[in-house]
Amino acid sequence: MSFTIRKATLEDLPDIMEELKNFDKFYDSKKKLYRDDETTSAVIGGLIENHVFFVAENNRTERVVGFISGLFCPHMYNPDIMTLVETFWWVNPEYRNTRAGLQLLNAYVDYGKENADWIICTIEADSPVNEKSFYKRGFKLKERSFLMEVH
Repeated sequence: MSFTIRKATLEDLPDIMEELKNFDKFYDSKKKLYRDDETTSAVIGGLIENHVFFVAENNRTERVVGFISGLFCPHMYNPDIMTLVETFWWVNPEYRNTRAGLQLLNAYVDYGKENADWIICTIEADSPVNEKSFYKRGFKLKERSFLMEVH
């Protein structure tokens, strides 16, 4: 199975939004990440047009099966540090044992190496991604994040 990794376009929104609904179920929080179609479309459209958003497209079906997105912006404490901060990385579970996720990560890292000073990634606690994938690319563990759902 082969994939094309490319920058997302607004034409990809329907496929992306369907996959974001799956991501929302995987995230499993009290408050849904996928608020509604209108809000999600506006937010994702902004990421596509103003930041970094790559999709993995199945070459056989020409359908988006995964994506990685990041905010490209100055660091909040030191604006001299340009950062690429991953917002989400998702591959449809049906395609998890393929190279789609790795190819997305590589595109994201390559973009960051060319355009940013720092590349920041997070993975979910239950993610199937092996942390060694990050270490092999030069990442260092700097922080862990925790979530407390209050309401």
